Amino acid sequence: AVDSAKVTSGVADLIDQITGRGQRWAVVSNNSAESIERFCSRKDFDRNPSLTEGRPKGEPHLMKPNPFALRHALEILRTPPRDAVFIGDSVSDIQAGRTVGIPTVGYANKPAKPKRLEAALADMVITSMDDLLSHDG
Repeated sequence: AVDSAKVTSGVADLIDQITGRGQRWAVVSNNSAESIERFCSRKDFDRNPSLTEGRPKGEPHLMKPNPFALRHALEILRTPPRDAVFIGDSVSDIQAGRTVGIPTVGYANKPAKPKRLEAALADMVITSMDDLLSHDG
């Protein structure tokens, strides 16, 4: 699935803006770290996160909505939750972020998702990564 997965429109530009400001970005996912790293190195994406935190092997109870992976990533990056933002496309992502105290952005990539992500209390809900881009030059 890694080879056939589509790159989310606007995400490469968002990452470029983030890294261009000297900021870090990480991937915290219920997918395996190996899959994430393979995707990030694809020719049509080719962006290297500061950290890749994938699903804990053999411990499915630690997958989101469990906040374990988010807490672990913040610890490794030495970043307080208030200085991070977590973008997720599922209710379990929003739940994990809220549990840790990270401001959350719900990415509604399907028509039914805005209401679900709002109900999960995402701090912001977007339908395009372009909504997060700075357009101030």
